[in-house]
Amino acid sequence: MNSKFKAVVAIFLGFITTSAFAQTQSPKVTDVTANQRIGTKVVDINYTLVDDDTDTLYVAVQVSQDSGKTYDVPVISLTGTGNFGYGVEPGDNSIIWNAGEDFPEEYGTEFRVKIIASDAPIGKLVSIPADCVIIGSDESLDEFKPAHKVSLSAFMVGVTEITNIQYKLFCDATGRSYPEDPVTGYFIDKPDYPVVNVSWYNAVEYCNWLSTQHGLTPCYNVDTWTCDFSKDGYRLPTEAEWERISRGRYAQEDYPWGYYLMPDGANYTGYTGDLVASMANFASGRGPLPVASFDSTGFGVFDIAGNVAEWCNDWYNRYYYYQYYQSPVDDPTGPQSGDEKAKRGGDWDSSSEYMRCYHRNAELPGNPIMGSKIGFRVVRRK
Repeated sequence: MNSKFKAVVAIFLGFITTSAFAQTQSPKVTDVTANQRIGTKVVDINYTLVDDDTDTLYVAVQVSQDSGKTYDVPVISLTGTGNFGYGVEPGDNSIIWNAGEDFPEEYGTEFRVKIIASDAPIGKLVSIPADCVIIGSDESLDEFKPAHKVSLSAFMVGVTEITNIQYKLFCDATGRSYPEDPVTGYFIDKPDYPVVNVSWYNAVEYCNWLSTQHGLTPCYNVDTWTCDFSKDGYRLPTEAEWERISRGRYAQEDYPWGYYLMPDGANYTGYTGDLVASMANFASGRGPLPVASFDSTGFGVFDIAGNVAEWCNDWYNRYYYYQYYQSPVDDPTGPQSGDEKAKRGGDWDSSSEYMRCYHRNAELPGNPIMGSKIGFRVVRRK
């Protein structure tokens, strides 16, 4: 950052505030101010957060250098414990941004600040207890057979799919490009929608980055793209873990809700409820919804069926279950190699059969054919 920036960055001509959540407009951001400290490269950001539910919220900061046309200024060096990120309480909050650290050698007169507040439970984890469970099905196609028992260790899982704003923090921190937009503005303007157009490799790199942010040991070796399950960091769920999450308390039923499909319980082709109006328009007025738009299932997990499909850690083998001797009884982690990576859960453009807990599918890990329909969620060892 050069000296010219110091004088003009103090002129924050306007501020955009965003309250982002699917079904309520309860979180509101008001009274946003941003001022550069004289003679420094530090910016003080103040705002007031109002929430009728009085629960803790997720808050993120975005900065534009072109009067709000784009919000691609990296905003990483923030301080102000409890005033940004997860667990922010309603009230007056202050954040300090070290602009000189994040955006050196830049200056301008058209900077804008956007504060995003969401009460979607993004970033929250729930515990999945160890258990001996049945996965697969005897009543469908070969790739689902046979129904068989596996023993799974306890683990923790994110209650939502990774959102655009969560993935943006990763991109800003690592200097990588944003995912390609399926429609203009999807990634930036819809912060609490699930991130899409991320490859399996992108998802793995996000897991490693998130691990380091939380002081955990990364699971993945990005030279070999292998996972060390003994590490305590974040990773993608195995197919067996994903099915365990999906089945929840309905251990031997077809759907996360039990034996029958709930037409209004997920974002798939059969959903025709009021939330259609809130879908991102990827095709014919349909697309993803904000995470946690529907009631949670099983262990308190949202969107485990529909919205976007989710990458799993495993290489995919159609007959991994059918030739059941290939699938270990204890904590199966999939084949040792393959061409495609497993995906689960169906998506906004999937029919009802993809909503079944045991339904298996796969895509190429590096260049997903249906990238606008695939996202991911994270797990870690308990």
